[in-house]
Amino acid sequence: MRKLTAVHYGRSDIEQLSGAFRSVGNSVEVIPAGADVLARLDFWESRLPSIAIYNKLTKEFIGEEQSYWFFPAKHFIANDDIVKKGVKNIKKVRWMIL
Repeated sequence: MRKLTAVHYGRSDIEQLSGAFRSVGNSVEVIPAGADVLARLDFWESRLPSIAIYNKLTKEFIGEEQSYWFFPAKHFIANDDIVKKGVKNIKKVRWMIL
């Protein structure tokens, strides 16, 4: 779940929104950003045997995958170091302009 929040997925136990996830028992349900599916990750003894894919509206089972790419929930992502460096450069340029 930490890795999902690192790429800007939000936790939502009530609504099932694109780019959100929820934890239900030993499962994590993820609605990938921009997708029409729900990916259910069922953990068993700290392992992930497979990923079940469902239609996010009808909950109809589509199939199982051994791996799945979760793209970031937002288009523009930068780690903290890059953001801090950018803010420092903006402040430096601002002083030069003033």
